[in-house]
Amino acid sequence: MRRALLSVSLLMFAGACSFLLEDPAETAEAFWLASQQGDVERARELVLPSGSAEIKEPGEGGTGIGDFSLGDAEVDGDEATVATTLYGLGENDMEISFSTVLAREDGEWLVDLDRTTSEMTRALLGTTLEEVAEGMGRAMGEAMGQVVEGFAEGMQAAGESLSAGLERRNQKR
Repeated sequence: MRRALLSVSLLMFAGACSFLLEDPAETAEAFWLASQQGDVERARELVLPSGSAEIKEPGEGGTGIGDFSLGDAEVDGDEATVATTLYGLGENDMEISFSTVLAREDGEWLVDLDRTTSEMTRALLGTTLEEVAEGMGRAMGEAMGQVVEGFAEGMQAAGESLSAGLERRNQKR
């Protein structure tokens, strides 16, 4: 009897673990949590084995993921996406938003690391380009302000010079 209860308990536990992988949002959460904690083995268990991207051991500075948040899963057949935002990336504590892409394989949802990496790269490039554009906009605004200020000063000096010239001319007459 005791052995039967243990077997039933183990089957229920195994079923519960498998259930987690039947929900793409929970799979994405488990993946990002493992990635954040530097649990490379667990993260590798949650990705499609057929991908070319690989999960590497975290460097000396850690994983680089400060925190993350996830939206709801959008399922389309055997593919799903989960809106993902990573916070505290890099030295500038960057924040990027993209989609974690998952695929169902043998009834389990697994992260498609190749497509997720592409989504991250696209989001990172967009964020970087946006920051560059904002910086250029600020610099151009400052430069234009200096040009306008210089132009105004030049016009004022030209006006003063004209006034002085006219005054001298009127005095000669």
